[in-house]
Amino acid sequence: MIPLFFSEHSLEIVENVRRASGSNNNSEPLRPSLENAQCDDEVAQLMRKCWNEDPADRPNFTNIKNRLKTMNK
Repeated sequence: MIPLFFSEHSLEIVENVRRASGSNNNSEPLRPSLENAQCDDEVAQLMRKCWNEDPADRPNFTNIKNRLKTMNK
C-alpha cells in the first residue's frame, strides 16, 4: 500500500525505524543519550545492558528486579 502522504519527514521516520531495529548496518542503533541523564551510574549501566543488541546478553526480568532492589537499599 502506498502512503497517501509522503515527504522528507516520512523518510526521516523510516530511517529512525531502521536505525532502531538495527536493519541499517552502516549506523549505530538508535538509543537515547545518557550523557546528561540525572540518574546514578549504576542505573545508567543497567539501562545500557537492557539495550544490548544481542538478546542473550540482556538481563532477564529477575536480574533486573534484583539489581533494582539492591540499588534501592
